[in-house]
Amino acid sequence: MMAYVGPENSQLYQQYLLATCNTKIRDKFKFVHSFDYENVDIYPDQKGKIIYLAPVIVFFRNFNDPVSLYTGEPNSLEITKYAFAKSQRLVKPFSQEIVHQMFVEQKPAIILF
Repeated sequence: MMAYVGPENSQLYQQYLLATCNTKIRDKFKFVHSFDYENVDIYPDQKGKIIYLAPVIVFFRNFNDPVSLYTGEPNSLEITKYAFAKSQRLVKPFSQEIVHQMFVEQKPAIILF
């Protein structure tokens, strides 16, 4: 899930909206936003909590690092690149999709037999 937390009139929110329309990530994430942006606490694990100030884009995932904050510039292309990178699992079964990623998109890969 990709979430925007912050004021409605921020440049980051406008770029977030543009990024949500990108076909590279549109089908990979659920998108939510909240304009209730007082200090927000996120508890990634039992060891600690991350406190951040809005506006911010947060990625929630079920593998690797479960919570990731986008700290880049308010730019829809950069948000899309970051989200796409965060959407990739580390280990995938070999398939036509992987062939496309390796040879067409030229994504780095290690093949294990």
